[in-house]
This record gives sequence, structure tokens and C-alpha cells, in this order.
Amino acid sequence: MKSMTHEERAERRGTLANEAESEHPADVARRHRVTERLVRDACREHNILPAVAEDSSRIGSAVAILAGLLHGLTPKQIAEELCVSKVRIHQIKRDAKRFGSPRRGWPRASLRTSDLSA
Repeated sequence: MKSMTHEERAERRGTLANEAESEHPADVARRHRVTERLVRDACREHNILPAVAEDSSRIGSAVAILAGLLHGLTPKQIAEELCVSKVRIHQIKRDAKRFGSPRRGWPRASLRTSDLSA
């Protein structure tokens, strides 16, 4: 694969930012096979306010990441498939461990219904 020139990268960032103005950055990132962070940085660079999703795609990506981990995929494989960073995968994995699993008894004593309403 040929590496991009500085001008080609700048043009791509402009395209990403323009698309993110009317479409959620996560969707733009998936389509272009880049990270959502790159799309958001491109928006900032071009002074464009990115669109906000009506539903939370972040929740959907968290579920997809956990499903991939449960199916034995590596963080690298999941990152490439879902166009998210490996850091985000490790954050979700860490949070899932912190809140426990049904096998250990759910709900955990540290998580109360009152915590969810806050």
C-alpha cells in the first residue's frame, strides 16, 4: 500500500470532517476504516461541529467489543473489524471486569439501584 502524501492526508481529513458534520463520527470512521478519534480531530482542525447520533452507537460498539472478546478475538482483530482503538477495547474490558459478571453473582453489592439513577 502506497503511503499518502501530506496533501493527500490533509484532503482526507477535510473529507472526514465534512462528512462528520451531517453524520455521526463513528459511522464516518467505520465507512473509511479509520478511528473515530481521527474523524473528531479532523473536525476540530476544520472548525466543524460533528453530528450527534440519535441513538448511542457507543453502547452498540461496547456490546460488539465484549462479544468479540467473549468469542476469543484479540483486541487487534476487534480494533480492525470495528474501527476502534485498542485502548478503547482495553477500557471496555477493564470496566466489564470492574462491574463483575453474572457468574460471580449479580448485582454486585457495590452497585446499587440508586447508583444507576444518578
